[in-house]
Amino acid sequence: MLNVKSSIKNLSFVILNGDVSIAIVPLYVEKIDNYWQMSMGQEPIYAPIFSKNTQNRDVLGYYKYIATKIEKIANQCQCVLSRFHYSPLLYTKISHNYFTEFGYEEDIVMLLT
Repeated sequence: MLNVKSSIKNLSFVILNGDVSIAIVPLYVEKIDNYWQMSMGQEPIYAPIFSKNTQNRDVLGYYKYIATKIEKIANQCQCVLSRFHYSPLLYTKISHNYFTEFGYEEDIVMLLT
């Protein structure tokens, strides 16, 4: 249960293929210093958790769906920052940080106007 006073919104979702769970996507939006950001207690949100039965060849397509949904939510909530944690233990030739394939950066980048 989340503390109502913390202004954290739990927007986590599940990806299904029919009635089979493919992945759980933890997603939280919180207000920090009057600005909305995707994080959990100002810490990064964990990467999606895929079923061990998910085929490697299908993962990129699921990440495309996840990235599109995250961008839509970020725009709706007017988030100024998104923080995600992708464990270096997950990095292999087959499994890498798929978010980078959709324009996400590994590090926080400050854009000055």
